[in-house]
Amino acid sequence: MMAIRRQANPHFLLFASEDSPLQSALMTVSIITNVYHSFSCLFETTLEKTCADMKKIFVPTDFSVASRNACEYAASLASYLNAEVQLLHVHKEILPATVGPEPWMITPGKKLIEKERLLDKELEYLKSNYPVEVKGELETGSTCKSIRTFSEKIDADLIILGVHKIKKHKILGSTVLTILQKVKVPVLLIPEGVTFKPIKSMVVAVDFTEAIEGTVFDALHEIYKKFDAWVRVVHVDKKASDLKASEVSQKLRLGVALSRFDYQYEKLESDDVEEGIEKFVDSHPTDLLVLVEHHHTMYEKMFEKIHTKSLSSRINLPLLILKPNSLHASNRSLK
Repeated sequence: MMAIRRQANPHFLLFASEDSPLQSALMTVSIITNVYHSFSCLFETTLEKTCADMKKIFVPTDFSVASRNACEYAASLASYLNAEVQLLHVHKEILPATVGPEPWMITPGKKLIEKERLLDKELEYLKSNYPVEVKGELETGSTCKSIRTFSEKIDADLIILGVHKIKKHKILGSTVLTILQKVKVPVLLIPEGVTFKPIKSMVVAVDFTEAIEGTVFDALHEIYKKFDAWVRVVHVDKKASDLKASEVSQKLRLGVALSRFDYQYEKLESDDVEEGIEKFVDSHPTDLLVLVEHHHTMYEKMFEKIHTKSLSSRINLPLLILKPNSLHASNRSLK
């Protein structure tokens, strides 16, 4: 059983009324000790607002059905955001094997030429069907390393990854997980078969275990503004549990970080965080689920559940992973 408690449009989550007297006392102390830092963060966030327009959407592609779907989603999103789409295919160089004196009939050079043809075909398709600027490059090397390096080279604002259907009891692919852990910008995961539609309803799942600054939500705020989206901020906690003293100040800072959004705050009680979030989005209209990356286990579990539930209750929606330690937004503001 999952309980839900609501508070509409609180600009500071700290003052939500579900807390016990002890928590309230701790919060008062937290206000005194953290108010200077918190409002400094708010001031910095205000300065960042004009520097965070989303201009470059980066889509790694392997020419699969899932990648084509991600490319189309990216092009559709870019048309709303007035952004450029940049594709990258990473070709893994394989030395020719030999049996006796003769190498394989298909040489690495021929494979590279074929990949170039496929990339040109993908670019032509997107340019013909979407009113956005689309560019593409092909590199040879390690997939994850090349994706990270390329995202930094082009100063990408968002990476969109197509995700293949996951068989029951299988976790999110190791390549996708590695990319999520290595890159410094937000990543939007698009399940195979999910097509673009205007993002009118977003669910942002939060916790109070780690510090979050306002710049974490820059990419989300850009989407929020463009689509005039309805936002629900959801916190899942175990039943009958109180906030720890260390979580109180983080709750305040999160409230400040979210102060530029109009949203509805919902506290859920569930012994399983992932299951609580899953049930919530299953019962509320949701075009985009948003998580802040602390550890990969939560979004790995969430994405596994998205694909392994029965057809009648399966959740199938885009999943945006925000990066709490990203220097991207602050670096861009200095340019």
